[in-house]
Amino acid sequence: MKCIVNLSSNLQIGLASTFVQLANWFSTEIHITKRERRVNAENIMGLLSLVVARGEAIDLSGTDRDSDEAIQTLGIFL
Repeated sequence: MKCIVNLSSNLQIGLASTFVQLANWFSTEIHITKRERRVNAENIMGLLSLVVARGEAIDLSGTDRDSDEAIQTLGIFL
């Protein structure tokens, strides 16, 4: 799912921590892709390494049967 980041600021440590906690609620593995880089949504260091800024486009993808719900929830957060 393509998503435009619409947070009040960039995805820095505070918001990234909340995002990772939210991703951990789901049993599916969710990935975030920004340009050519892909990281696990449950990995805060990977997430921070993407340097996701407000207004940027990212892609959320999952592998399991509950990935649609997880992707929707994480997309709404962003």
